[in-house]
Amino acid sequence: VIVAALMAGLAWPDLADTAGLANGLKRLRGWRQTTRTITDRAALEDLNGGLSAVAVDDRFLFNEAAYYGRGYFGAGGPPLRMWVKGERPQNQAELTAPLTAAQGRRVLAVSLEGRNTAAMSADFARAGGRQINQTSLDLNHWRSVTSFLGEGYAPRPRGPVSATRP
Repeated sequence: VIVAALMAGLAWPDLADTAGLANGLKRLRGWRQTTRTITDRAALEDLNGGLSAVAVDDRFLFNEAAYYGRGYFGAGGPPLRMWVKGERPQNQAELTAPLTAAQGRRVLAVSLEGRNTAAMSADFARAGGRQINQTSLDLNHWRSVTSFLGEGYAPRPRGPVSATRP
């Protein structure tokens, strides 16, 4: 019964909202639209000087963008990469697809909720063109991504980072 209710809530979001479950399902919603805002900007920036990569700062954002953007990233578009915030990889995305200096010529950097925008920017010789996009998850919740163009990726020395997600 619980699984059937969850599936019904996913299939008919209005039903979940009416039942008061919108807050519990917000993390599952809007990833296609969030990825679309990233790929739309990446396509525009790619036309205006090329991109060597698109780098994100969150493993959930990486996985959802890799899935919903599979027809864009690496398929004519720049590769999707993960910005490594610690001294060594803390998750599979950081381990298998880290942003490297070789790929950091001109990068569209994307931070989920803008949490790491300042730290990401500091890893580039030049950073600018900051843009904030929001995706509606329901009537009361939004997902925000902050993007900017980074040129000359040269990561600063890192200290240890906790493996837990805030």
